[in-house]
Amino acid sequence: MNNRAVDLIAVLDERRPNWRDHPTVLDHVANKDAGFRADLALAFFTDHAGWMDDVCPAVIDHQLEWIVQVMDNVNACGVLERTADSIYRYIKKNAHEWLLEEEEHAVAWG
Repeated sequence: MNNRAVDLIAVLDERRPNWRDHPTVLDHVANKDAGFRADLALAFFTDHAGWMDDVCPAVIDHQLEWIVQVMDNVNACGVLERTADSIYRYIKKNAHEWLLEEEEHAVAWG
């Protein structure tokens, strides 16, 4: 199991234990905690590198670095917040499913 996924699942279990059955719970945590949202994006894109082409401008050479910079600097200006929110909205359904799969994998393979 991805160690980043373990940390994210622990945060969700602590804050919203019903997250598994209600994908929208992820929104509540992500909207209140930009750090969680950034960590989720980093972990998801690390495991799903092919998705980065969908969210990064074509001129970006280091896509994961660009995503991390956007997600970590959302308070720097409004356009970064809107960009970070768009990235999160783009991945949130699949990120929720990914966390569930990571947890199932950990249970199955110990």
